[in-house]
Parts: sequence; structure tokens; C-alpha cells
Amino acid sequence: MPVMLIFWSALAGRTKLALNTKNAIRVTPKKSAARLFYTYGAFSRQTRRTRCGNRAISSALEVDPNLADAHSELATALLTKGDSQKAEAHYLEAARLDPKRADTHSNLGSLLLREGKTSQAIIQYEEALRIDPTLTEAAENLRVANRAIPASSLARRSNILSTPCILISTTRGEMNR
Repeated sequence: MPVMLIFWSALAGRTKLALNTKNAIRVTPKKSAARLFYTYGAFSRQTRRTRCGNRAISSALEVDPNLADAHSELATALLTKGDSQKAEAHYLEAARLDPKRADTHSNLGSLLLREGKTSQAIIQYEEALRIDPTLTEAAENLRVANRAIPASSLARRSNILSTPCILISTTRGEMNR
């Protein structure tokens, strides 16, 4: 019920009522409060109330730092503000908390590709497509990332993978193949 009240209050432009409802969220159980803060924040961001939305999402993470959705949403907000370093940390945390979210891996891949970390971006795009093969954005970005890697580094990468490992025993000093 409080979520619907927030939505309708915000839609109707009744920010005072929406904020009072937001304050009521603070007395609900921890997990529910975090989810409600996140929902309120995501909705606020979608309705162009980005500062209010970002604060609500940050509040959700204060209440429950294990909320993957909030990490992903905050990463997107930080990226919009130009803070790619913090955005990367939040995308990584979102991927760690919920590794089966293809969109998080795809978004992280896009961030890494922009930062010039092409091989890491490829790994994220491949993971996104493994989870959801229909994610066309990840497939297209993977093609772009693969074209960005010079042929010499691809050859080096495949050569490294085909080279046999040599294990050195530290106790006997012997080498095993």
C-alpha cells in the first residue's frame, strides 16, 4: 500500500504526501524498507526527479547494502553524473550480489568498453549473453568490442591459452609438465 501511495502522490505532483509516505517507510521492517526506498528512488528517477531518486536509492543501500537492484540503479545514476569509477564499483557489486542479471553484466561491459578495458568488457558481454541470449544490445556491443581488439593481442591470447603449464614444486625444486 505505501508504494502505491508514493506512486500516485508523485504522479499527482503531491510531493509533500509522497515525502511523508517516504518517512513512513523508515519504520517498516528492514528488507521491506530497503525495497520501498529503492522503488521510490527508481520511480523518482524515471519521472526526472533524479536528485530525490538518487537520495532514496542511497537510503535503500544504507538500510540493505545487499540490494543488487539498488546498486545497479545507483551505478547508472553515477555514470550519468560522470563518476565512472564509483559506477563500476556499484555494477561489480550488483553483479556479485545477483550474478544472473544479464542487464547488469551488459551495462558493466559498456562502462568497461568506454574506459578502454576491452577484454574485461568482452567477458561481461559474453556473460550477459550466456544468461540471456536474446539481449541484442549486448550482442551488438560484443561485436564492437571484438573489433576493437587488435589481431595481434587476439593471437597472443589464444597462444597463451594453448601453452602447456609448467608447475614448479617449491619443496623439491622439480618441474612437472
